[in-house]
Amino acid sequence: MAERKVFNKYIPPDFDPKLVPKGERPAFNQIKVRSMLPMTICCTQCGEYMGRGTKFNARQEEAIGMEWMGLKRWRFYLKCSSCCQEMTFMTDPENDHYVTEHGCTRNFEPWRVKQEVNKILEGKKKEIESDSIKALENKSSIIKNQLDLMDTIADLQDINKKNAFMDHDKVINNINKKRKFNEMNEENKELEEFKKAKKQKLSTDKVLPFKDKNNGNTLNTFNFGVRNNNNMDIKDNDNDGHRIKKKLKKKKKTKDKKDEHKDKDKKKKKKKKKKEEKEPKQK
Repeated sequence: MAERKVFNKYIPPDFDPKLVPKGERPAFNQIKVRSMLPMTICCTQCGEYMGRGTKFNARQEEAIGMEWMGLKRWRFYLKCSSCCQEMTFMTDPENDHYVTEHGCTRNFEPWRVKQEVNKILEGKKKEIESDSIKALENKSSIIKNQLDLMDTIADLQDINKKNAFMDHDKVINNINKKRKFNEMNEENKELEEFKKAKKQKLSTDKVLPFKDKNNGNTLNTFNFGVRNNNNMDIKDNDNDGHRIKKKLKKKKKTKDKKDEHKDKDKKKKKKKKKKEEKEPKQK
């Protein structure tokens, strides 16, 4: 029993350490580690959730070329508990936490969002405080915005005071009158344009005289597909005469009827008077 507890072992004189075979190292100096999840993870392939604090066997390696401020970053390889997909996450020394890299997504944590926003705001405040020129510019811009707001508020107050004693019915009536006046002007313009176009057509329809080049005398007129205006004028005059005659006849008839009614009314009145005169005599 005592022989097994001896720390010094026998080394023969012919021993050569160079001849001892060396063990192969894994790629990128990977180490097998058993650890716990620092955050809840969801698999991108099957959608399985792995809660924070679950134990898993992983391979740990150094993330080459991804150092931050001289600090090393480590990568961890693990497998999904349901579909065995390989997932990776890394250390994040800048935020003192971990970041998912491949095959998984991190569960939403609202408190971490607030922390990140506060960090960004603090960084901006420090930059502004360090630069005195930027601080003055920001103060001047804030003052200008405040003055502009005060001016707009004062203008709005003045407008409200004016509108408080305004008769809205009168304003609406004036606007309606202006609209009607504009519409009348537009209609008059359209009528004038129509009359001008009509005159132009009539001028083109008239017969044009031609002059002789040698003598300068006017030659006979020619109608190129135009109606004979003289005959049309005669017909129009005849039609107008018939219409006038009809109107006169109607007027005469109406007068005759009125005269007859008047005569009848007069006769009735005379009869009434006679009756009234006879009645008292009989009494």
